[in-house]
Amino acid sequence: MEIKKIKKTDCITIVHLFDKLFGKHFISLETVNSWIGNKNKIAFCYLENETVIGFIFYELDQVGDFKNSYLSHGDVVSKYFSDCKKIAKLYYIGVDVNYQNKGIASQLFKKSIHQLKDSIDGIVSVCWEKEETNNMRNILINNNFQMLKFIPKYWYNDSIEKNYNCAICGAPPCKCNAEIFALKKPLKI
Repeated sequence: MEIKKIKKTDCITIVHLFDKLFGKHFISLETVNSWIGNKNKIAFCYLENETVIGFIFYELDQVGDFKNSYLSHGDVVSKYFSDCKKIAKLYYIGVDVNYQNKGIASQLFKKSIHQLKDSIDGIVSVCWEKEETNNMRNILINNNFQMLKFIPKYWYNDSIEKNYNCAICGAPPCKCNAEIFALKKPLKI
C-alpha cells in the first residue's frame, strides 16, 4: 500500500476509475492532467501492488472565490468560512469497486488531510447523496464535518451541459441530490 501524489502515468487509470464510479465521461483525461503541477490543485492516489485503486482530489482556494462555486450555492460556503483565508475543496474521492469497504477511502482522506492541514483553514466537500450506504458521508460525519446544505438534483444542469452519464441515473439529466459538508480548524482528523 502506498499513497502518493498523482503522476501523468496514473491519469488514464484514474479516468477509467471515474468512469466506473461516477459515470461515463464525468471527467476527461485533460481535466485529470490539469491537477498535475498546479499549485492550487493537489491529488493523491492509493496504490496496491503498483496499481492505482483509489484517488482523492482537492483544490485550494481563497474563501472569497466560493461565491460562484458549488453550482450557485457558494454563498452558504463563504458564510461558514467567513473568518478563514485558505480552504481545501475536496472534489473527488473514489476507490475501485473491488477494493471498497476496506478502509481505503478513510486512509486516503486522513493521510491527504494530514499533508494539507498546515496550509489550510478548513475543508469543504459536496457529498453525493445515494440511496444505498454512503461511505463518503460517513467519513465526513465521523471526522466532525457539519452539513451546511442539502441540494436536490444538484448535478441536473451540469450533467446536461457537460453531457456525462451518471452512474445512478444514466444518461443526462442527473437527478441525484447532494449535501455540502464543511469543517474549520482545528482539523482533528
